[in-house]
Amino acid sequence: MINKILKSRLQCQTTNKGFTLVEVLIALFIGSLILGVLYASFFQIIKSKEIAENELEVYHEARVIFSRITKDLNSIYPRGNVFLGKANYISDEPYFEGGLENDNSWIKFTSLSRAPSYNKSDSDQAQITYYIEEGEEDDDEDGDTKLFSLMRRENPYIGGNKDGISYSLSDRIVFFRLDYLSGDIIDSEDSYIEEWNSNESQGVPRAIDIRLMLRSPGDEDVEFRNLVYLQLSK
Repeated sequence: MINKILKSRLQCQTTNKGFTLVEVLIALFIGSLILGVLYASFFQIIKSKEIAENELEVYHEARVIFSRITKDLNSIYPRGNVFLGKANYISDEPYFEGGLENDNSWIKFTSLSRAPSYNKSDSDQAQITYYIEEGEEDDDEDGDTKLFSLMRRENPYIGGNKDGISYSLSDRIVFFRLDYLSGDIIDSEDSYIEEWNSNESQGVPRAIDIRLMLRSPGDEDVEFRNLVYLQLSK
């Protein structure tokens, strides 16, 4: 009889046994570890996404700049009689000129890349100028790095008194450099010069080496480079 009672109590204890305090604490610890890993992974994914988007933004901006400059350069044409219907308009100003100003390049040339105004008898030729304007001082640790704006000016009034229309292609320029291929060897640094004048050189360079550095939203400086061959030089 006593054995039956003890056996019944043992069965009750085995059947109704719950979690101990140690088991509960271990379960909570494991659960917190899993949640911590998931939390860290989630924010790491968000951060990686933001970095990728910032890099893509800079690359897209550089691609737009190179596309615009290349289109203008591929349409270079000597200055013609296009200003205000003047049949005998002649200018001693070079139709292609480039140089340096404060370690950044500028370039000015006449091009046929302009889209004429609708329902007007104006020309598609214009004087195109690329130049640098100083921007605001960048808030980096040193506090002495300035960013620049790459400006594009389009002036259809060649030889006139008007300046045309200017606008910024980018406000995050670290530097903008142009080197002109004057020799025959493309891979030789000695074949490139920093200035060009079509009156002195009797034409345009074979190619232009464009170097551009942009600062990303994450304060990373990214350099881009492109070699543009000029069709008029052929």
